[in-house]
Amino acid sequence: METLELNTIKKEVVVATAQQTAFEVFVNQMGLWWPASGHTEDCPMVKVGLEPQTGGRWFGFNADGGERELGKVLIYDPYALFALDWQTDANLQYQPDLHTEVRVEFIPEGEKQTRVKLTHFDVQRLGEAASGINNGWSDIMEVYQNFISNSFSTSIHINISREAALQKISEVANWWGVSFEGRAEKQGDRFVIKMGSEAWFTYTVTERTDNKVVWHVDDCYMPWYDDKYEWKGHDMVFEIGGNTLTFTHVGLVAGIACFKDCVPGWTHWITRSLTSYFETGQGDFKQR
Repeated sequence: METLELNTIKKEVVVATAQQTAFEVFVNQMGLWWPASGHTEDCPMVKVGLEPQTGGRWFGFNADGGERELGKVLIYDPYALFALDWQTDANLQYQPDLHTEVRVEFIPEGEKQTRVKLTHFDVQRLGEAASGINNGWSDIMEVYQNFISNSFSTSIHINISREAALQKISEVANWWGVSFEGRAEKQGDRFVIKMGSEAWFTYTVTERTDNKVVWHVDDCYMPWYDDKYEWKGHDMVFEIGGNTLTFTHVGLVAGIACFKDCVPGWTHWITRSLTSYFETGQGDFKQR
């Protein structure tokens, strides 16, 4: 459902995930799904990001490696409410004297369903661009909904520093019950995971920042399934916002063969084993 009033745009979607994950993906994983590349200009923006706190920056990453200001975070209230001071025009060009508010509510409708309601106030300040903003929000909310539908995510609370958490994630063999060869500490590192005597997966660390690491599956062999290369091209994303670590397996969706096994598998390895490794220095290798 959506409405366009004189001064206000409203959009909402329902996503099949818990409130916490819906918030984490929308806010703290914005750089993974937000369609920033759709903005064409001399130096296009390729990704957006934000500082996960009230008063934090909202900014974009340009194709040339630079950054641009987009606004600031007005409200950061996990996992119910998020708001931005939107200081850009219809082309996402920063206008320091332009202020409109984007507010996003995350309303749980059960353990695994959340209604996400977005309201953009004072769009009349954008003049004739308001209709374009309305269409843009329709596209953005659809991309967000599709991203969640094409991914599995789970989140855990952490009580160690981001640096320590990311270092422990890279020590893969200590929390994931697999054979590990290679390195997973910095961008460009490559490693191999083996499960049993036949299954294997090759990975590249395609992104490593001070709050996020992304593993890309270059190739794999999964002898248990008809499609033995089902994970090829998938991404595993570990992202930290505040005291929360969100893990996302992009490509793990209902309908693929491994879904019924991989969801409980990742749930154990992230929520139990990795949590245990953070807290005690020992992984939990006994799946329940």
